[in-house]
Amino acid sequence: MSKREILRREQERESLKMKRRKITYVAVGLLALSLIIVGTILAINKSRQGPAVETSRGAISKAIVSIPKSVYDKVGPGSSELQVTKTGNKPDKDGKVKLFYVGSEFCPFCAMERLPLAAALSRFGTFSGLKDTLSSPAEKELSNIPTITFRNYKYSSKYVDLDAYELADREGRQIANLPESKQDIFSKYNPERGIPFSYWGDITTSNPSYMPWMAREDPKNVVKALSNPNSKEAQAIVGGANLFTAEICSRTGNKPANVCTSPGVKAAAKKLR
Repeated sequence: MSKREILRREQERESLKMKRRKITYVAVGLLALSLIIVGTILAINKSRQGPAVETSRGAISKAIVSIPKSVYDKVGPGSSELQVTKTGNKPDKDGKVKLFYVGSEFCPFCAMERLPLAAALSRFGTFSGLKDTLSSPAEKELSNIPTITFRNYKYSSKYVDLDAYELADREGRQIANLPESKQDIFSKYNPERGIPFSYWGDITTSNPSYMPWMAREDPKNVVKALSNPNSKEAQAIVGGANLFTAEICSRTGNKPANVCTSPGVKAAAKKLR
């Protein structure tokens, strides 16, 4: 990779970090949220209130958990790059990966991250309750990104414990509360209180796939693109999913073998720390 390309990627990462910092919470008790959020919701519990705004009749949520193996293997890491920050903690040794995720439906960066994350997790277990939705309609060039939501999800896996929270709907209205123990983790390892936030115990990870071109994209086009390994959607979403998969495999002893030893995951693993 040339020095110019390295510099360009560094500049893109810094720009993404600055944009992501704008997506933060507001205090509990506010009835209306500005969609460029500058505070933090300090109390969030697991209960979900009301249905998500569903689009495209669940097409994305179905497609994201059924990406063909051939596409995963052809894409490898694609155009994605997983940003990792060490927490100073030791990895859990009890045999199950623990992932704590915090996001909101209005958040465009959360919309981008949920797609590869859900795809990766579907390779280690089974989802139910995933719904299609759109990110906020008021984020200018990052508005109305088609995605899925974890609002009413259920996830069963013998490899991964997922604890995911959507704090607000796409209009910024609070829909859930974090337990106190999770507030402590969120505050300690995410002092800027940006979302999405993914905590693995010994590390936190940042969105591997920056996809501003997905704003206002037809969900049907996203679904179609996921079967084409050369599409920019597959390069970003499937590539990000392979990176998340490789991270999980590094914690499960490369189990299940049919996933962790696949060409796409092995190629993605070379891009991890």
